[in-house]
Amino acid sequence: MYYSAAPSAPPQDIVAVNQTLFTITISWQPVDCAHQNGNITGYEIRYRKKDGGNTEAMSDIMGAHYTLTDLQPSTAYLIQVAANNTAGRGVFGNISASTLFEVHVISTTSTSINISWAEVDYEVLITWISTLSSHCTQNIDQSLKNDSVNGKSSYVIDGLKVFTEYNITLCINGSICTFKTVVTNATAPSAPPKGMSWEGSSSTNITIKWDPVPCADRNGNITSYVVMFRENGKEMFHNETTTGVDMEFTITGLAPSTEYEIKVAAFTVAVGPFTNESFFASTTADTREGGSNVGGVVASVIVSVLFFIGATLGIIAAIWLMRRKKSTMKGLFSIGHFKVTRKQSTLPHSRDTQDISLEQL
Repeated sequence: MYYSAAPSAPPQDIVAVNQTLFTITISWQPVDCAHQNGNITGYEIRYRKKDGGNTEAMSDIMGAHYTLTDLQPSTAYLIQVAANNTAGRGVFGNISASTLFEVHVISTTSTSINISWAEVDYEVLITWISTLSSHCTQNIDQSLKNDSVNGKSSYVIDGLKVFTEYNITLCINGSICTFKTVVTNATAPSAPPKGMSWEGSSSTNITIKWDPVPCADRNGNITSYVVMFRENGKEMFHNETTTGVDMEFTITGLAPSTEYEIKVAAFTVAVGPFTNESFFASTTADTREGGSNVGGVVASVIVSVLFFIGATLGIIAAIWLMRRKKSTMKGLFSIGHFKVTRKQSTLPHSRDTQDISLEQL
């Protein structure tokens, strides 16, 4: 018998039999005989992300199952399957809605994760494990933990470690699974930095260093440090916050020849405890006896300026006095007359006396 029509119905019982982080394996039963319209020559699958995007297609599939690969993790897909015969491609059928479900994170704290999923008619097995890619890999318990949930569409996983990455798997009937990766919230560090040391000082500065907070006590990414300091014996602390994650800081503006008590704490989303062991460091003495370096420099400048002013005034006074003296002498010459005796050549034995002014000379 010859058939000139493509299959008029989709394959039956299209289901997901296995899901991993990047793959989905689906299977189906043949098209009902009454709708095959000839011999089935293969199958075609098309799929896309549930929230939109391009549709991908796979053709010439033989058999009654197929694994889609290179998928996005924790993403829901719409999947359809159609049968082909010699006349062409038949009707597409959707994967069973009850076997494809998504996992949503409702809320996350530092020690718990609240998740939800679409309602299903089967038992849901929840499995979780901390991963090797956690932010702090020391003392991580990597044993699998699981629980079965019936008749619910949400679950709270508690008793988790702070700021740790977990892989959560939900499976229906032990084979149809979906994954979610979640990181618990960060909190303030639970321990202070270790190993404080005094790296150097001047009359007004002290430089200190410290070792990291132990990995298991960080509870998040360290973003800065808080340094508290006070003069030894005084009550009030002053504080400074570093601008980075370097474990070194210079306290400035201190008093010379003074001992200081210093404490340090790490900061993530909040500040942790300060170092509880007292750490003391001292500034050095002034380089000038009886005053600070700054005071000595200022005093030297003042003395130099005063010397320059005094010398300038002295020169001006000397010039004024010289001009004054010259003016006085000239006045004396201009107002006086002198007796001048001049010998006459014709009368060698006589003398003629005349009054001659200064202008006549």
